[in-house]
Amino acid sequence: MISLTIGESSYQNAPFAYADDFYVVKQKRGLGIGRALISAAKEEAILHRCSNILVGAGNNETYSIAFYEKNQFFDMDCKLMILPLN
Repeated sequence: MISLTIGESSYQNAPFAYADDFYVVKQKRGLGIGRALISAAKEEAILHRCSNILVGAGNNETYSIAFYEKNQFFDMDCKLMILPLN
């Protein structure tokens, strides 16, 4: 599954896409499902004239990070922070 949110960028003259929920069950990994989901997300982002797709991965999620890098994502060298509301 992949959930794509389209937002407005404050630093580029184009919207951006954020894959805020991206997951393939372990038993189905390595079958091309993740690549297909990324491809579909790219098509949707291009349709909305987005400048890029952002995705988050925890520092210890080495499998996810390797997958993203293999699919041409790169580290932005910034920290994602959260404000809990509960």
